[in-house]
Amino acid sequence: MFSLFKDVKTIDGRHYETFIEAAKAAGYNVTTGYMSDDSYYQQAMEEAANFQMPYQLRGFFACLLVYCEVSNPTELWQTFKTEMAADFARNQFLSSQAYESLAYHDILQRLSILGQHINEFLQRITYEPVEIEEYVNYEEHQNIGSEKNRNA
Repeated sequence: MFSLFKDVKTIDGRHYETFIEAAKAAGYNVTTGYMSDDSYYQQAMEEAANFQMPYQLRGFFACLLVYCEVSNPTELWQTFKTEMAADFARNQFLSSQAYESLAYHDILQRLSILGQHINEFLQRITYEPVEIEEYVNYEEHQNIGSEKNRNA
């Protein structure tokens, strides 16, 4: 017959010697008192995405990475990269890969200011830097502007 205490120390059919080991196995972070899944951060990002500008959301994401214990930052990035890159996506000349890259590199810079490197958090994700000049023909736009000024 199992006692209640023995049941508490059994997680997914495996018995642990201490309550702390059982709590860790269940996903509870015994240091901070939070669950080790990212549902709290997921909800925070969802809420922030509803009222913050994309550049603010990128700053918030960087702060979460540095100051919180996000267990799966790659999943959080994958879930919210579109919202974090929305300001870059407005540029009709950029591909989705390009505006994601711009958002990624903005976060990289923000993390650098905070004394961290993005590879500490998003190890398997890399984006080549994007130069806007690759997508915008400034000479053509200058000619269009000059033509409009002449006709005005």
